[in-house]
Amino acid sequence: MEHIDIQTDKIISWLHGRGQLIGEWIAALERVQAQLRHSLDHEPYAIPTDIKRGMEERGLNYWSVQWGLDTLASNLLASRGHPSGDHGPLKNFLGRYSDPPLKALSALRTAYRKGNLHLAESAQMLTQAANYDIPALKKQVASCTKQSEDLVRKSADEARSARQLKSKVETEMKDQWGINHPAADMATQIKEKTEKELPTKIYAVIRACQEPKFGDAMSYYRAFVRYCMEDGEGPTGSYDEKELLPTIQAIRDGELMPDVGQTETDKEASIASETQTATGSNNSENSGIDWDISVESSGESGGATQEIDWSSLITSEGGGEAAAEAVTESKSGEDASGGINWGDEDAPAAAPSINWDIETSESGNAADSEPSPPSTSPSADSSSTLSLSSDSTRHLFLSELLELDAFLSERVLDLSHTDDLTAATFQATNVPHILTLQSQQTVQGYLDAVRACLQEIRSPRLTQLLMVRASKRYVERIVHGLKQQLSSVARLEKAAIDHESRRVELQRTASRSSHELSTLIEKSRDVKQHVEKEISQLFQNRPVSVVGEINTMLQ
Repeated sequence: MEHIDIQTDKIISWLHGRGQLIGEWIAALERVQAQLRHSLDHEPYAIPTDIKRGMEERGLNYWSVQWGLDTLASNLLASRGHPSGDHGPLKNFLGRYSDPPLKALSALRTAYRKGNLHLAESAQMLTQAANYDIPALKKQVASCTKQSEDLVRKSADEARSARQLKSKVETEMKDQWGINHPAADMATQIKEKTEKELPTKIYAVIRACQEPKFGDAMSYYRAFVRYCMEDGEGPTGSYDEKELLPTIQAIRDGELMPDVGQTETDKEASIASETQTATGSNNSENSGIDWDISVESSGESGGATQEIDWSSLITSEGGGEAAAEAVTESKSGEDASGGINWGDEDAPAAAPSINWDIETSESGNAADSEPSPPSTSPSADSSSTLSLSSDSTRHLFLSELLELDAFLSERVLDLSHTDDLTAATFQATNVPHILTLQSQQTVQGYLDAVRACLQEIRSPRLTQLLMVRASKRYVERIVHGLKQQLSSVARLEKAAIDHESRRVELQRTASRSSHELSTLIEKSRDVKQHVEKEISQLFQNRPVSVVGEINTMLQ
């Protein structure tokens, strides 16, 4: 026999073209389906609840009606003690079922088979399953599986990030800032840690400054400057080596020790004292003119006229004798009341005059009245600058280090070019040996010692500790940053938990979809087999196969 192959989406047209399907099959099928829903809800038919539930789970169609009829008949036969294969005891003499539920289901089956409506409905079911339902469920299962795998990875990454960040924050709080209890006052713990660690960092700078090679570098620099300021015959002017690198020298001598125990109140008082001292010093320097005003009382407190002594007038060149005579005449003209006789007796007595006694000298130097430039060396009178924890002293120290570094860098560069040039430069007999005997390697050692000290004073940790000690707002920023990191840890941990919960929910959805997919595939496979069998019976039991997309979906 010839084999019949029918495409899934061509079954209805194939049946209609061969006269096995009525023309208005859609309307007829809708009437039968409405009758099926009415039979399930209508009380007189009394279809058992378990049968109704089973039919609804399988879908309200011809095959669910056939399953309900067979199941109900088997249950009735078993309850009455008859074999399950023979439905004869359930029928009357006309060959129809006598029980109302069986009668209703049998009528529905007959309506479906009339005009082969059950084949048209089955073809619709296969097309719907192959083109829409099965692909949608497969896509949903794949999407849930992929999202679940992504959430597993994200949850693991966030949990790992939370652990790493938490470990980092705890290490930073404990080791860097001495915070053992984050819930306590972190600002106080940070300040306590700073007061303990800052002396160590400053003493490291001092130790680097007191290295022997560092001292040799200073001697080399001073000898070079001394030689440059002298000619071949000898010194051309006064030169004091103490003016070179005074702050570094003071630190090497132990005069500038770290004053790290000073509180903010002490610093404010020190600054105020320094400002007052500087103001008093400026006032004393600016008041360099001696007015030499001598006011003598007459011995009476009753408001007597005071006598002004004019004899202390200091005259300029060539005016001494004339001034003395003027003073003698003025004294002889005084009246009895102690006033000054101006030669007019009728005029009222003049007010007492003031002897300004300003000394003017042609040989005076105008530079004496000008303010001296500010000193670049730390003052012994200012206690606030006698410490490397002071900004002014630290800036002076850093400036001198950079000066020494620049000099040594240039000397290393000069010595690296040629030794002949260096030898030609120092041909004079009075060149110090410290300049003529230095090689490039030796000067490089000096430079390394200076840069080691620069590295210590420029270390980020020392800068950080000094800022903590000097600024309250900087401490607040550190505390705020640590709290933000702790909140980030909590946020990451919460995100990891949320993703894990979402993953569990997706797994449940994927499991439900997988079950629905398995059920639909099994149901579609049964429908396909029934359709092939029914069509084969219509065409003299010729072998029939439904081909197309449905076979791919059912694999």
